[in-house]
Amino acid sequence: MKQFTELKNSPYICETESGVKFVFSTRMRKERFEKTYLQNRKEMMMRLFTRYGVRCVCSLASDINTYRRIETNGFYVVLPDGAVHTIDSLTFRMVRT
Repeated sequence: MKQFTELKNSPYICETESGVKFVFSTRMRKERFEKTYLQNRKEMMMRLFTRYGVRCVCSLASDINTYRRIETNGFYVVLPDGAVHTIDSLTFRMVRT
């Protein structure tokens, strides 16, 4: 199994339906993410509703949480606008709709 220590050079990319690209160091980690991220979204929404009584669509936050648990060799995420992010450069805002 080939492992990429520099994530920006890795071919193991999972793109979600919203266009966010998550880059992985191994094929197995990519496949694990693909199998679990949708279920983790549902679970996070239910936990927030149960705890705070608020319905929250938090797909990106949930996906990043899943990615951080699976990919332990770094953090490389490309948003739909092409911006590359590290974990330190991300900020989330809650917006009422």
